[in-house]
Amino acid sequence: MIDIKIRTKQKRINRPRIILSPIKKDDLKKLFEWINNPDLVKLSNSYRPISWQEHMKWWGKISKDKSTSIFGIRSKDDRIIGCCKLTKINRIYRSAELQIRIGDRRFLSKGYGTEAVGLLLRHAWKYLKLKRVSCFVFEDNRRAIRSYIKAGFNVEGIMRKAACIDGIYKDIVIMGILKDKNL
Repeated sequence: MIDIKIRTKQKRINRPRIILSPIKKDDLKKLFEWINNPDLVKLSNSYRPISWQEHMKWWGKISKDKSTSIFGIRSKDDRIIGCCKLTKINRIYRSAELQIRIGDRRFLSKGYGTEAVGLLLRHAWKYLKLKRVSCFVFEDNRRAIRSYIKAGFNVEGIMRKAACIDGIYKDIVIMGILKDKNL
C-alpha cells in the first residue's frame, strides 16, 4: 500500500524556469527518441519500439484531437526537455486526464516536472475552465507521485495489479486535483 503524506494546497511557482509551448515540427524527433527509450516509457506504460511512421501517425491524430491539449516543456533557452498534455478533456464534466514526460534526464528530480504540472493546471483552470484533473501513476514511480503531491494532487485510490510491465503486475495509483476556488 502507498504511504505518502497528502497536501491539500497547490504550491505556487514564483520563479518559472520553464515554459509550455506548442510542439514544433523539430520537436517530433526528440519525442520519437523518448518514446523509444525503454527506461523512460516503462515509468508509465509498457514498452514496444515505435517506427517513425507510427510516430507521425500518432502526431497527426493527436494534433487534431479536440479532447487533447499537448505542450512542449521548454527550458528558458527554448530547448525541449519534455512534454505534457491534458487528454480526455470532457467539456460537460469539466474534467481531463494529465500526462507528463520529462525526456531530458538532466532535468529529472529538480522540480521541473512539478513546475510543468503547475503550468498545465493553470491552463486547465483558466483557459479550459476545468473543475477536475486526474492522473494515473505506477505505484513504484515515487518521483512522479511526489511531484503530483507537491503540485496539489491527492491520492484517491489504488487499482490493484492493473498493469503488467515485463511480466510484473503493478498497482496504479489514482490521483486527482480539483480547481481551487481562489484560482
